[in-house]
Amino acid sequence: MVRPWSDGDAAEVAALLASDATPVWANQGHALHGPAWREGRRWRQTWVAERAGHLIGAVTVATNRVHDGRLLCAVEVAEQHRRRGVGSELLRQAYRGAPDSRPLAAKVAPDSAGHHFVAAVGGLAYQRCDGVTLDPSSPNVQAWAAGAVAPHGARVEPLDGWAHERLVAAFVEQYLWVHEGWSPVTSLDALDDVARSTIDEHDATMGSVAVVDGHLAALVLAFPAGDHQLEVVAETQSRSQPHGAAVLAAALARTVTAAAAAGMTALELDGHVTDPHLHPLLQSAPVVTSNPLLLVEHSSQQAGADL
Repeated sequence: MVRPWSDGDAAEVAALLASDATPVWANQGHALHGPAWREGRRWRQTWVAERAGHLIGAVTVATNRVHDGRLLCAVEVAEQHRRRGVGSELLRQAYRGAPDSRPLAAKVAPDSAGHHFVAAVGGLAYQRCDGVTLDPSSPNVQAWAAGAVAPHGARVEPLDGWAHERLVAAFVEQYLWVHEGWSPVTSLDALDDVARSTIDEHDATMGSVAVVDGHLAALVLAFPAGDHQLEVVAETQSRSQPHGAAVLAAALARTVTAAAAAGMTALELDGHVTDPHLHPLLQSAPVVTSNPLLLVEHSSQQAGADL
C-alpha cells in the first residue's frame, strides 16, 4: 500500500537511509522527505510504501525554485525490499501526485543502488560532476599550481575587502552562464536568495579573484567543509572570457597556495564536465580522489511501459 506521509512516519523514513549513502544523497535526496509544503511556488509531497504493517519505502516530489524545468524527486526503499517492484510502485505514485508533467530529477553516485534503479526504469543522466579533490599539501599539487601564470594584465588577489553585494552579483553572473545550457535558471529572485546565503558562508582568505582591465574575470569561492577541508566553486565570469583557462588557472592556483599555507588537506572542486575552463584545467591536475556524481532525470513519457 502507498499512502501520503503522516506525522508518525518520521522515524521509519529516517531508517530508510542506507549505511553506505553518500553525503549528497543524505543531504539532498533523503532529506527531501517530510511533511507537505504548499506555499506559493514551493511545493512538496511525500508518500510512503507499507507492507505487513511496516514502512518499507518513500518517495518525495518537490519543486525547485531556482531550476523549475524539472521537479526534484527522491525514491528510497529499505535494502531488504529492493528489486521487488517497490521503487517502481513509488515512482508511479510520484507521477500520479506530481503537480504537472515536468521530468523528475535526482542526484546519484555512479554504480550506486540509486543509479541502478534509474537505469532500470529508463532514466538518463543529463550532467556529470567529477568531484575532483586535490590535496594542497602535496608537492605535486603545489608544483602544478606554481606552473599557472596569469596572462598579461591580469591581477589575482584574495577576496578580503570585496564587498558582499559585489560577490553576490558575481556568483549570480557565474551561475547563470554555467547552467544555461543544461539546467537554465528560471527565477532570478530565487537565485539571488541562494547567492546571498552562499556568500555568507565563504572563506574570503581562501577564495580568489582574477581581475583583467578592472573587470572581474574569474571567481574562486571556498567554503569550510570539515576538518582541514574546503569545497571550492570556480569558473570565469563569462563563457567567452579571453584567455579564460589561464585566468582561471591563476586564480585557482592562488587558492591552492593559500590552502596549503593554512594546513588544508583537501579541496573538493564542485564543477561539471561541461564547464569549459574548469573541467579541462582539472584534467591536468594531480588528482588525489574523485567522487563523481550524476544528475539524472526520468520523464512522464517513460513512466508507462518502463514501469
